[in-house]
Amino acid sequence: MSGCIKEAWGVIKDSAGHFVAASFIYLPLVWGLVWLPYFIGWGIFAFLAPPFFAGMHYFCLKKLRGQTARPWELFRGFKVYGSSLGAFLLIHALPGLAFVPTIILSSAFSRPWFRMWPSPVAIFGVIGTVAALAVSITVMVGYSLTYFFIVDRGMGPWASMVSSWRMAWQEKWRILAILILAYLANVVGALLLAVGLCVTLPLSFVALASVYHRLSLAQYQRATAEVKAEPRDRMSHVPERERRPTDECAY
Repeated sequence: MSGCIKEAWGVIKDSAGHFVAASFIYLPLVWGLVWLPYFIGWGIFAFLAPPFFAGMHYFCLKKLRGQTARPWELFRGFKVYGSSLGAFLLIHALPGLAFVPTIILSSAFSRPWFRMWPSPVAIFGVIGTVAALAVSITVMVGYSLTYFFIVDRGMGPWASMVSSWRMAWQEKWRILAILILAYLANVVGALLLAVGLCVTLPLSFVALASVYHRLSLAQYQRATAEVKAEPRDRMSHVPERERRPTDECAY
């Protein structure tokens, strides 16, 4: 975990101006929407935030890899708008489903003929809250790399979520620790008149990008080792004239 955070901090220091500029674009256009009256802000947020999430992941991943990236790369997320929106809706719908059984049971036990002490409504409320919290943490960790698969490998929403789950679960405790530290850092940054968010927010994205990059590299190395370990005579049954060299890459 410390290696990912140190690497992220080094990337932030090398391109501090770009990350601050990206944060000034990202924060008003995404989190500023929730301050609009009633449910208007949240409605716009649900449809406008996903491409900016994807764009920030794309920008931070390119910076981590030492590639040229400018703050306006955030708008590249609109090229994968459908995938980012689908993943956003699926990921945020899962924790909400945990409340459905609690609401149904609480409604049933709130009838006069079920009133007793201790109140079943209170019991199921506590159970539902704990269950929803557990599901939210699991979803947060398991699908934390989803947008990287969308912007880096061009996957669809469900395929990127499945790939993220398989990869993230290999380092679930490291990712959970990074997410907790990122949350605390962002809270502190918000308390500093939101100015600190210009550093803490991209730091959390780059730290996750570091995890994704390291796990992707390890995955590629394992796949390469498996290919090299295959018997070289696996095409011995193919006639010599049909053994044609190819320039196509397998990955």
